[in-house]
Amino acid sequence: MLQVKNRLKREIDRVEYSADWVDFYSEAGVLRIEPKDERIIRVMYTMRDGFTDEVGIGILEPPGKAEWLVEETKEAYLVKTSCVTAEVNKRTSSIRYFDAKGTLLLAEKERESRVLEEFDSYRLVVDENTKVDLVETPDGVKKIIREANKEFDRKLYHTRLFLNWQEDEALYGLGQAEEGVLNLRGTTQYVHQANLKIGIPMLLSTKGYGLLLATGSPAVFSDTAYGSYLYTEADPQMDFYFIAGENFDTVIDGYRTLTGKAAMLPKWAFGFVQSQEMYETQEEILKIAGEHRERGIGLDCIVMDWSSWKGNLWGQKTFDEIRFPDPKAMTDQLHEENVHFMISIWPNMNEASENYKEFFDKKLLLPANNIYDAFRPEARALYWKQAKEGLFDKGIDAWWCDSNEPVTPEWGHRQKPEPFDMYREFTAQAGKYMPLEKCNAFGLVHAQAMYEGQRGTDESKRVVNLTRNGYTGGQRYGTIL
Repeated sequence: MLQVKNRLKREIDRVEYSADWVDFYSEAGVLRIEPKDERIIRVMYTMRDGFTDEVGIGILEPPGKAEWLVEETKEAYLVKTSCVTAEVNKRTSSIRYFDAKGTLLLAEKERESRVLEEFDSYRLVVDENTKVDLVETPDGVKKIIREANKEFDRKLYHTRLFLNWQEDEALYGLGQAEEGVLNLRGTTQYVHQANLKIGIPMLLSTKGYGLLLATGSPAVFSDTAYGSYLYTEADPQMDFYFIAGENFDTVIDGYRTLTGKAAMLPKWAFGFVQSQEMYETQEEILKIAGEHRERGIGLDCIVMDWSSWKGNLWGQKTFDEIRFPDPKAMTDQLHEENVHFMISIWPNMNEASENYKEFFDKKLLLPANNIYDAFRPEARALYWKQAKEGLFDKGIDAWWCDSNEPVTPEWGHRQKPEPFDMYREFTAQAGKYMPLEKCNAFGLVHAQAMYEGQRGTDESKRVVNLTRNGYTGGQRYGTIL
């Protein structure tokens, strides 16, 4: 039989109160319950002395303060708002959630419901020992690190939250998957990014609540004979939000409270968008738009897919001057015909391009890579500067931010890998270039670069970003996933 040595007791032996939260201490760690409003409760857990000040990527802390109180019974502490109660078991520290009528919404596993496994997180060291392969993909040539030294960064946790779903409960969410599964009960779901997959760590229940994991790392939902849990790959602490609501609309309202309102799209974005792979020249684009008008076929936007750049300068944010001799005249003519113009752009750049050289000189690329580091504000500002000067100033109306899940190891297989293998490959590769605790969120910060850049340049023009990937809070940035 497997013996677990030095198992720590989870019985609560001390409680500390503040104006905003209550902390429950046991040998096994510190549990924090923090009501954010009458429907939303933030839950954090650590085995260290205290919590970090970090807020999950994409999450905005609600501006108001909740009215709440704590009641004590013989068996539990009850953290109560007007809409939801979190019942913390004194003996096990496990939580059960109830609505205002006392109806059970969700229960953690009775014992050892939260497990943290600490590990050492490393970052890449780019030096003379770094070996990189160039790989041709449908998203252009990308760099794959074959060998590299690394150095210690900090200690993080693998987190696992065990939950007991109710028998007639259905669960939805976790982004966009390919398998066509609607109710997630009885399945395992891998929450990561891929070319045809969008992972967003938000779960909706028919019992009247939602769970939002405050993480930027890959995650796993599992509901099998081996147990039901939510797992995150790398976090400084366990951190999630419980959102109560009578129906999905109310729960999604809570999600919007935490992550922001969707940016209003322009009216034309709800019309017909014409695209193909691909239009070759300025003349062809104008001809196609003109034919729509002459034939009385509705057209609101025409799209320039990849290869607007010169030669093989993939990712360069300028037009080939031979095929597009006067881009501004082209967009002016389209606008006269009431047609908008969208162009695709990439986060990776050919090393021979001027855009790449500028990023390289300023050291604003991901390590040993040709992808810009969208997690850094100065890199986002430079990316927009290039997009503005080369494209937006020429009359561009909208963006197609392609390959904004830029680490796509699945492209390297002749046959699509199994879901677990895709998850492991993504985690291993993305974790080389980006902090593992953020690597699921590249699409979010890339969209942020385009939205904040454009709105900072021209507030009269709404942002449209038809993009392949997104993350928690991406609706703030004018994205269409």
